[in-house]
Amino acid sequence: MTLREDLILALKNPKQAIKVIKEMRQRVKFYSHFQEIFFDQSYYWLWSQIKPHTILLDIGAFIGDTTVYFAMHPNIDKIIAFEPHEKTFKFR
Repeated sequence: MTLREDLILALKNPKQAIKVIKEMRQRVKFYSHFQEIFFDQSYYWLWSQIKPHTILLDIGAFIGDTTVYFAMHPNIDKIIAFEPHEKTFKFR
């Protein structure tokens, strides 16, 4: 589909266009988190200090991307992940 066709479709059905835009924003947000955590290693400072038999508490777990990152560490015995925001929790 061309940009012109997308614009025509959006003008004909603005509610659908808004829905698609919101979905795309969520995807971009997810990939941005993924990039920061797994490629940019933004939590490496903490990862490098984890001691054997660690239990990690992830408060504000969002969709669990950081939880998965830390779950890959061999010294982590258990992770408790909690997402307190109801709307975000339902997003998963």
